[in-house]
Amino acid sequence: MNAEFIQMLGRYPRCANAFEHGVYRRPVTEAVKHRHIQVNQPWRLDFLAFDIDRWGAAVAYEVAELPAPTLTMINPANGHCHVLYQLAEPVLMGRNARTMPQAFARDVAAGMTVQLAADPAYVGAFCKTPGHEAWQTITTGCRYELGELKEYLQVSVEEARATMKAVKADTDPNSRTLTLFNMLRRWAYKVVADYKPGTMDAFQKAVVLQAQAMVAREVRMALPGQPSLSASEYKHVAHSVARWVWATYKGHYMTAEAFSAKQQERIVKRWGDSTEVQAKAVELRKTTRLSHQAIADQLGVGRASVIRWTK
Repeated sequence: MNAEFIQMLGRYPRCANAFEHGVYRRPVTEAVKHRHIQVNQPWRLDFLAFDIDRWGAAVAYEVAELPAPTLTMINPANGHCHVLYQLAEPVLMGRNARTMPQAFARDVAAGMTVQLAADPAYVGAFCKTPGHEAWQTITTGCRYELGELKEYLQVSVEEARATMKAVKADTDPNSRTLTLFNMLRRWAYKVVADYKPGTMDAFQKAVVLQAQAMVAREVRMALPGQPSLSASEYKHVAHSVARWVWATYKGHYMTAEAFSAKQQERIVKRWGDSTEVQAKAVELRKTTRLSHQAIADQLGVGRASVIRWTK
């Protein structure tokens, strides 16, 4: 774990090994030894954090046509992961901070959540601790401006807001079948691509097994004084979800080579061929004492671009 990341955590970040055993504040040198850690300080947003709960989550950004995360922490037992995108400039979150950057950060995070098919209920307070032995950690060192991340979004701000609002509000505590339907639907959308191309039979069986597992472990499936859903009830819900998701899913996979080519095409279309500018930035960094920001101002580009070109 690099020194810069540790510094951003603050002096006494909250941490935990198992949340059921409590969350504690510890000196940062001790906190980083825990499995989970507070990723952003309360008064500033350094990272956009996402929770992706499915096999292949580490390459979800490629499928979503987003840039590579700064940090990816993978659970080797199930392939689930937390991904962090470091901001080139942190967003201040205190009561006296400007509200427009905060709103912009929320909108970008909402769009990326939808595009990554990440967990919309995840608030980003804690993440898997980068570099901890329990996780496989992938580091790119990339930093991003919020405006740069927004350029990759394929959903509008309004669509992202509406989707997040609907997903968070659609669990009806008074309906066991509706609760199961919505939880199962979100899970099915994350995995359906693994079953295409192919027939729906295998996918439907997987959805039924997931419904059975959800009913078995989710106590909110059963209202107080009522039994859990019967096998016929959850199978009926699972078959409905499988048919709906199979018919409506329009996603696709993209190879790493195709993704890189499309990303470069998008960059060139927006900024033009920046080869000469990149070379000039590297030369200035090597031969002068200019800061990243000074070079960016001189060349008329963003600070994050200069950092990427000269690292």
